[in-house]
Amino acid sequence: MARDPRTGMTAIPEPECWELLETVSVGRIAVLVGRQPDIFPVNFAVDHGDSSPRIVIRSGAGLKLAGAVLGGPVAFEADMIHEDTASGWSVVIHGRASEVVDVHERLRLEALGLSPWADADKPRFLVVDAADISGRRLDP
Repeated sequence: MARDPRTGMTAIPEPECWELLETVSVGRIAVLVGRQPDIFPVNFAVDHGDSSPRIVIRSGAGLKLAGAVLGGPVAFEADMIHEDTASGWSVVIHGRASEVVDVHERLRLEALGLSPWADADKPRFLVVDAADISGRRLDP
């Protein structure tokens, strides 16, 4: 892909976006909380399951979960920045989030090995289904 002269970045094709997401474990989810957007850092995994890839996040009850599953749009972003070479990439997903309540699906997601970093109870699974995904790379 060609570098965009306006931004100095190169677009990343969708399959590569998913591959890059599998190389990191921390991202951010943006949700609407009331009438305000809010952003939460999360650890995550990519689930290829039976259909399109999706993002899986462990969560406890609270604003992040409520804001994500109340039907509004969400955004998810993960990146890798190399400060020493002023290079890196960013992938953004826009879509909808839902809580997984089916017992069999929850057990399947448990097998992903996604463990919360925070020392807190995070028994719920939140999935982000991508309506669109885009990525940009900044080369040194």
